[in-house]
Amino acid sequence: MVLGRHQQTARPSLIVTGPAAAGKTTTLLHVVRTCHLAPHPHGQTVGRPLPVAYVLVPPGATAKTLAAEFARYLGIPVTPRMTQTQITESVCHTYNQAGVRLVLIDEIHRVNPRTTGAETADLIKDLTERIAATFVYAGSTSHRRPCSPVSAVPS
Repeated sequence: MVLGRHQQTARPSLIVTGPAAAGKTTTLLHVVRTCHLAPHPHGQTVGRPLPVAYVLVPPGATAKTLAAEFARYLGIPVTPRMTQTQITESVCHTYNQAGVRLVLIDEIHRVNPRTTGAETADLIKDLTERIAATFVYAGSTSHRRPCSPVSAVPS
C-alpha cells in the first residue's frame, strides 16, 4: 500500500493462493477487522476513511453482478435498471471518496476468462486503474485449475 500510494496507475497488488480450507478467507477477513478496528493516528472517528473493502466473487459472476457486489459493500444503491457502466462509475467515485486504500477480492478463481469471465476480468482491471487502492486477490488452487495471475487477474 505504501508503494502504490502515489502511483496513478499500475499500483502493486498481491495474489494469495492455496488449497481449499487453507485459511485464505479467514486471513482476508482478519485484515478487514484489523483495519476497521485500528485506532486512527489522530484519534479521529467521525468522517474517518474506510481503509479496506472486502468483495466476494459470486459463483458465475458477470461483470455487472461483480460491480454490484462492490457497490453493496459500501451500501451504494443499485437498481435492476442500472447498467454496468453506471454501477462502475458510482463504485469508483464512492470508493475514492470514502478513502478505500485496500480492496480484497476473495474467490477470484470464480472468474473464468474463457466464459463470461473475460468481461469480469476487464471490469476488475478497470477498477484497479480507477480506484486509488492496492488490490489483493485470493483464490483456490484446488478448484478446476490453478489461479493464474495471467489468466484470472488483470495485470
